[in-house]
Amino acid sequence: MLLPTSLLLILCSLTLADVSSKDVDQMKQELINLQNQLKYIKKSQLKNIENIVTKNVEEISKKKGTEYAEKCANTNGKRLLNDIKEKLDEATIGFIESCRNLLNMIEKHEMNQVELNQTKRMLLQQDGLFKQQINQTISAVNNYVMKKIWTFEQQISKQCY
Repeated sequence: MLLPTSLLLILCSLTLADVSSKDVDQMKQELINLQNQLKYIKKSQLKNIENIVTKNVEEISKKKGTEYAEKCANTNGKRLLNDIKEKLDEATIGFIESCRNLLNMIEKHEMNQVELNQTKRMLLQQDGLFKQQINQTISAVNNYVMKKIWTFEQQISKQCY
């Protein structure tokens, strides 16, 4: 009987344990870093697309030499940028919002140490579910972006003359 009682006491004390300020600070920083990484990925992806569009518009303009060709390529480029921006927003907003909500919970001391540790494992470890989902989402968006760029380049080479 001693073992179950001891185990129960340990579990109760773990559940009711105060959250260490070191863990709270570390978790906050990791969540802020994760938010910043997601924002950076989005921003850099859009900047890369802008550069690709600009390069393609310049090439079409030089090759075709008409105002129509440049205008056509610009229009298609703007559509591409808007489409990808929308896709990136969809892909990142949920993760960023989750980080914000967790930060809010931590700041309001709504988690005990056990919950904080579980959250940390699930969300922030490299093999944790949250990071896996982020990596899968980023890979899917990258594939989508590559296909869209290829389609854009094909469209402007055929349509913009």
